[in-house]
Amino acid sequence: MPQDSSSSDGLSDDSSSILNALRRDDITFSYYSTISTNQTMSDLEGPGRILGNLYSRAGLLLERGLGRLAVRAGIGSYAKTRDAVSKGFFRLFESDDTKEHEETCDVLLLCARSEDVKIQIEVFQCIIDYSIIYPSKVRSAFKGVFKRRQENGDLVAFSWKRHGVEYNFKWLFMYKLVCRCLTSDPNSAIEAAPQFGADEFESWDFSLFEELLRNCSDVADLLLANRIIHVYWNRDEKGIAAYVRRKGPDDPALGKFAAGLVVHWEFCFSQPSRDVKETYVWEPLRITKPFLDGMWKSLRDMEIKLLAELLEDDTRLAVWVDVFKVRHLLRSIKEDSWKTWADIKRFYIEKTWKDLCYENLPNPDQSSLRRKLLCLEDIHGPQMRERFPPQEGSWIDFNDQFIRI
Repeated sequence: MPQDSSSSDGLSDDSSSILNALRRDDITFSYYSTISTNQTMSDLEGPGRILGNLYSRAGLLLERGLGRLAVRAGIGSYAKTRDAVSKGFFRLFESDDTKEHEETCDVLLLCARSEDVKIQIEVFQCIIDYSIIYPSKVRSAFKGVFKRRQENGDLVAFSWKRHGVEYNFKWLFMYKLVCRCLTSDPNSAIEAAPQFGADEFESWDFSLFEELLRNCSDVADLLLANRIIHVYWNRDEKGIAAYVRRKGPDDPALGKFAAGLVVHWEFCFSQPSRDVKETYVWEPLRITKPFLDGMWKSLRDMEIKLLAELLEDDTRLAVWVDVFKVRHLLRSIKEDSWKTWADIKRFYIEKTWKDLCYENLPNPDQSSLRRKLLCLEDIHGPQMRERFPPQEGSWIDFNDQFIRI
């Protein structure tokens, strides 16, 4: 029966361990296509969130705000930086002028040295955003800047983390990702990322992210990959179903993507602030929903022969443990958080795991698989409740109260 074994590496499961994971710089993982082992991404420490609405925010922040950030960061007057930001750094990267690219990076690096953590967070997000939109140009520009200064990108980023400062979840998360964007070391995940363009938002099939996901070697890689996917994936559930049909449900890339979503929603649940206005918290719903839709569709469309093969080997159902965990986390968040996400609420929140299993696997020849999936709630539900107690006003809380009546 699909289940996780107890941890063998001493990782704790509470929210404090999530914060500790972000403070550490040496977290790595190994993904195994199995349910009986605990060495899957879903069991690692480390919260995360995927990219928010970067393409509407990035240009606005830099065109209207970076000049003021530069002043507050202590690098000169607004007049001195006005010319640099008047075009908008977002547009500067559209050109082929490498000098302009490096000048942009110079200002970003200066602002990142600010002692104001809010300024740092905004600049970190800018660097991450541009690294996703213009990967080759931005990476080349930062490489040129570091070479000219005779500096190492990893050491420069390390200097931004000041001893004795208690950083919050958001800063630590953004810092971990910006360090990955600026690393001077070879990184197989970054190298494997397709060279997307700024005019290709939400247009790529899920299969094109396979190599990117397969080459993820730690939590930072995977969360950065999921941010890239959020920006460029066409979010077609049929693409997920087709991928599962072609590669199988135990495909490592699929498993890493699912596990990254679990890590993200664990982070959302564990962070002190759950303000729905913090779009970076809620934007990942836009890739979570088509992923789960596609996974259920893959089962509905699966031939009887393939269903029988799944029943013979529990390890092939590993990804469904994470599917269950994602839904459990979403149903554990208070209902008020979903007011602006009506379509999400209908699919994710109101329906129980049992409802979905019967709805998507209603036929007699699907009954054995349905029973296995139903067991996931018995096996993993108690642990999830202990780690992430349902918030008052969540749908799990509502169901619990209804049962007690």
